[in-house]
Amino acid sequence: MANTPPYGQPQNGQPQYNQPPQPQAPNYSQPQPGGPQYGQPQPMPYGQPQQYGQPQPYGQPQPPMPQYGQPRPMPYGQPAMPQPTASQPAVPQPAMPQYAQSQQYGQPQPPMPGNFPSQQAGAAAKNKPPVAIIIGAVAAVVVIALAAVREYVSLEDILADAAAKGEQPLLVVCDEISDPHNLGAILRTAECAGAHGLIIPKRRSAGLTAIVGKTSAGAVSYLPVARVANLTSVLKDLKKQGVWIFGTAAGASTDLYSADLKGPAAIVIGSEGDGMSRLVAENCDFLVSIPMKGHISSLNASAAAAILLYEAVRQRRG
Repeated sequence: MANTPPYGQPQNGQPQYNQPPQPQAPNYSQPQPGGPQYGQPQPMPYGQPQQYGQPQPYGQPQPPMPQYGQPRPMPYGQPAMPQPTASQPAVPQPAMPQYAQSQQYGQPQPPMPGNFPSQQAGAAAKNKPPVAIIIGAVAAVVVIALAAVREYVSLEDILADAAAKGEQPLLVVCDEISDPHNLGAILRTAECAGAHGLIIPKRRSAGLTAIVGKTSAGAVSYLPVARVANLTSVLKDLKKQGVWIFGTAAGASTDLYSADLKGPAAIVIGSEGDGMSRLVAENCDFLVSIPMKGHISSLNASAAAAILLYEAVRQRRG
């Protein structure tokens, strides 16, 4: 095999791949045309001053940096800060208390000198009215908001009103009706149907709030409402006074239209979710149901109360 030159070297005096010769790289150790020589100071950009003073001519040495602790020169065009002289000594500053000195345990530290903003704020706080006055005003507003729209009456007052009119008592007993809109609607229907009063428990029931008064459309001003602690005990007292207790239940065997509502009657309306409580249902004389023909097996509490009340009105008119 013939000896061939290394890869990349010209063969037979010709460049490989017929490429032209490459130009040589410039020698940067030699001065280049059109620029400053190596080691000479570079000119500053046009219009920019030199640091620490006036603009320096090209090639002049720069001013030295100030020593530590010495005042720094101000920027170009700014007046220098006045320095204290022998004729005008510096204004003495108040000395800080020496907290490093040993103090006896439990003794207070010396006060800080001067009138600081925190001391001014503390002095101003002493002149403010007590917080109890503001809290008392807020508490009074809350009490007014939670007050009943009218006063409650007793059960004896309701029965005495029916006797004074010469009518058989017709009462509505709400068992844990917590929705104020439902209670207001029941109040409105009971007043329109001529009921003599409404009975609600103190616990787990809506009271005579502003929402109830608005929903009742003013009926709360005409229908007496008794608020009792124990609903079961009240039902027992009514039974002793000759009032029949009719409770509403979805699974009751007695139809609404088969019940006799002409005499003294108290209609018990349970809550929408759970209906009547167990003890209340056990103290009812009759459990009646409303016939349901659709796919939904229950009515709104106020709607159920309206049906029972106007069935009592129909029977008493006949």
